[in-house]
Amino acid sequence: MTSSAGLASEAARYVPTGPPSPSYRQGSVDMRVTRVLVPIVAALAAVAVAGPPASAVTPASAATSTRAAAAEGTKIGFQSSAFGTYVTALDATIRSGPTSSASITCTTVTGLTRTNTVATATLPGVGQAGGVNTKVTTSISGETRSTTSTSTVTGVNLLNGAVVAEAIAVSATASSTGGVATTSGSTTLTGLKVGGTSVAVDVAPNSRIALNVGGQRVGTVILNHQVRSTANGINNISVRGIYITLFATNPFGLPASTAIYIGGVNAAVTTPRVAFSGGSGWGLSASALNGTAVVGRQPHVGVPCFGGTARGSLATITRDPLVSTGNTQVTTFSAGTSTTATSKVVSSVAQPSILGGLITADAIVAEAQTTRTATGFIGTADRSKFVNLQVAGLPLITSDVRPNTTINLPGLGSVTFRKVTRTPTGIQVVMLEITLSSSIAGLPTGTIVQVAGADTKVLL
Repeated sequence: MTSSAGLASEAARYVPTGPPSPSYRQGSVDMRVTRVLVPIVAALAAVAVAGPPASAVTPASAATSTRAAAAEGTKIGFQSSAFGTYVTALDATIRSGPTSSASITCTTVTGLTRTNTVATATLPGVGQAGGVNTKVTTSISGETRSTTSTSTVTGVNLLNGAVVAEAIAVSATASSTGGVATTSGSTTLTGLKVGGTSVAVDVAPNSRIALNVGGQRVGTVILNHQVRSTANGINNISVRGIYITLFATNPFGLPASTAIYIGGVNAAVTTPRVAFSGGSGWGLSASALNGTAVVGRQPHVGVPCFGGTARGSLATITRDPLVSTGNTQVTTFSAGTSTTATSKVVSSVAQPSILGGLITADAIVAEAQTTRTATGFIGTADRSKFVNLQVAGLPLITSDVRPNTTINLPGLGSVTFRKVTRTPTGIQVVMLEITLSSSIAGLPTGTIVQVAGADTKVLL
């Protein structure tokens, strides 16, 4: 688990530096909500003088840890996927698929099966396949836990007959026995011809064939393309039955670096873990009372289940006059071993202006972390903060505002500062949660708006 000093140092990287933003000043409140805000500011000023009544400000107290049932050994995680066809190019001018996708993600459960099928896969400008069947499974046999992905593609005709096949069958398996991981993959090529030349049914991994058309080489065909990797305790194998890359000069009118994949599978298994990581971070979201998204979380970055780091950012977020922000960054991190599992999220919003300037700050940072140990102990940490938080007419609300403090805004709704929710398996922090009592910026009454959210958990 990262030390407190280390986490503070890391969080500092997400906080904007330099001169403070203008914040709230006389005349800076958006005129579209000025008529509503004037009486609100007056009411808040009165609250500031008299002290907030119990009904207006609700402080919170929260435990910082909990203890789950003692861990019963460790868990093996699975992740697998399969597709039939996929075409892409570096300049994004062409893309097709992936077709007939099937997947199983972030699970320890065995006995699962996911399938998909399409009768015909048409690849514009490239060719077609007669049919695609994909399947992914998880299983257990004795001490061995496995996940297997398969893809079968029939009736393949690509690049005006330059590559044809009766059937392509691809398989990948990742297994763990006694905590030791193994991977295997295979490709079976039936009736395959490249440039009119027949190819054997079984070929060695990563076999290369020059793609020639009219006596000119126009690309490369890689058969039984296999890639194995081990990172963050994840053992993965990727297999592509046929992988074609085209040169810039080709007779098909396709862009340079066009990549064509026929029959694709992935299978991954983790080293033994005490738990897996979950959660996500976001800069802005809006939802109805029933949970339906009105404005989807943006940017929304999930915590890698098996370990790793993920990032997302937006230069600005604007929903005038409700909210506008500067640069928004979300970073998520997770790690897992047989003794600990950690989920961490840092969501940083620069120069937010809420309700036409009623609420401003130089920066808002939501930072949450959840860690589980092999003993079953689950600890949570909240290192979130406001930088130069100001609320017009209410000087008592500052950057040091207590978690879960709520103020009521007549005619607008309510605002909760640094809303912290702890569960037996994690913690969620939302730095600003606004519940609208009237329609603003096209959002219906009852909409719940969140600014800077960090949700972390461990998956048992």
